[in-house]
Amino acid sequence: MGFFQKLFGKNKNIDARLVGIWETDINDVETVRNHGNVRMTFTKDGKLTYEILSESRIQIMNLVFYTDKGIIISNQPNRNQKPKIIKTH
Repeated sequence: MGFFQKLFGKNKNIDARLVGIWETDINDVETVRNHGNVRMTFTKDGKLTYEILSESRIQIMNLVFYTDKGIIISNQPNRNQKPKIIKTH
């Protein structure tokens, strides 16, 4: 059994519409103010690379994700160690 199957189980889905590179629209002032300049790379095997881009450095978080009923669920670390949930439209 592969790593991601062990982590997520056999029935976890990856929405193919997410696969690829997604970047902040730097012309969208509100998005940049609220979320910063970021790049997210989603792969078909459930890997998520989240990059925070600044003039002086790039911070990289290597995560894993799956989707469930239009919601992205990842292992983003936080104080409570709960998954990050982002609604997709």
